[in-house]
Amino acid sequence: CYVAKEKGRNRLQVYEPDDFTLFRRRGEMRWLPRINQALDDGGFILYAQRLQPLQKHLPERLEILVRLNDSGGQLIGPGSFIGAAERYGLMPRVDQWVIRTVYAELHDFLQGNPDVIVNINLSGTTFGSQSILDFILDASISAGVDPRQICFEVTETAAIASMDVTIDAMRRIRALGFSFSLDDFGTGLSSFSYLKALPVQQIKIGDS
Repeated sequence: CYVAKEKGRNRLQVYEPDDFTLFRRRGEMRWLPRINQALDDGGFILYAQRLQPLQKHLPERLEILVRLNDSGGQLIGPGSFIGAAERYGLMPRVDQWVIRTVYAELHDFLQGNPDVIVNINLSGTTFGSQSILDFILDASISAGVDPRQICFEVTETAAIASMDVTIDAMRRIRALGFSFSLDDFGTGLSSFSYLKALPVQQIKIGDS
């Protein structure tokens, strides 16, 4: 039923035991209760990865990475669960949890290191919603975080999926003092043609 719905609705999808699409979808659906439980019980863990500047005058940056800590204590990378979270509408909750946690855990560090910039990834499904704009503003004000120390990362694929929405959202968030990084740059066929239109301050070169 989910596959038929995702392929355009008003259609039939015949079950075949070796259908890869059905196999993948079934695997993704098994992640849903684990993601919801992690959100409710604090099962996600954040790591900070230092981005070393190549020039001395550039500010130091930390990129925030999310992992899922399963019941057996194993850390699971985002490649295993992000696809399911995006497909079934859970990424806005995950992204909001990440933002709140970063603000809470790094508040004192950021105030003591005013030149450091923290990169936070945003899913394309989250970035296109009006609610995330309001959430970012409210959370930043409540936490007392300087927007100039926060850079949101959006993948090239997500950015070009709806250019008008992306540009409008970026401009509105930038007006609050935040900056943007375009992740996986170069994976598309027309990267340079639309780069001029996107109000980003940093690009991260993709490897595919």
